[in-house]
Amino acid sequence: MAEKDTILCKKRGNNLKRCIERYNLKQKDLEKPIDKEGHVCCTESDVSSWIHGRKLLTESKISDLLRYIPEFKDVKKDFLLGDSEYMTAADYERDRESHHMTTYQASKILIEDAMKEVCKMEGLSIPEDSPEINFLELQLKDEALKIVWSYLHSNSTPMWEYIKNFRPPIT
Repeated sequence: MAEKDTILCKKRGNNLKRCIERYNLKQKDLEKPIDKEGHVCCTESDVSSWIHGRKLLTESKISDLLRYIPEFKDVKKDFLLGDSEYMTAADYERDRESHHMTTYQASKILIEDAMKEVCKMEGLSIPEDSPEINFLELQLKDEALKIVWSYLHSNSTPMWEYIKNFRPPIT
């Protein structure tokens, strides 16, 4: 077996193992009859070979597993193929929300640091709870979000230089 195939076998097998563990199944539980003649989707031996990377879990077998194993109804085919790190759509949404919160928190820290630096450069001393600081914080948040978005989507905008040279409008 070529090295690329071995890696794919192990990845798919590992992802199948994760599904089995998440849904509290045993390898034998995947040995479901798929027709009246008693043919099975796979044998316990097949499952063991896939999980241990000795045999490639094919796309057609993945389709069978997703079709005949009710516990796998939410599992994404791409996950079992090894093309996605998200087992289910819910996993993807949770991760996306987590990234959004992390970005928000980083932006908030960035805004606060930029605000302190600009005030320091301008010789301003504004009490933490003043309406001016809250207004400035909203303006800076809008600008920071634009800057972060631009930076993330184009490395041609050096974010730190922009912030360093940023001067809030005097109102």
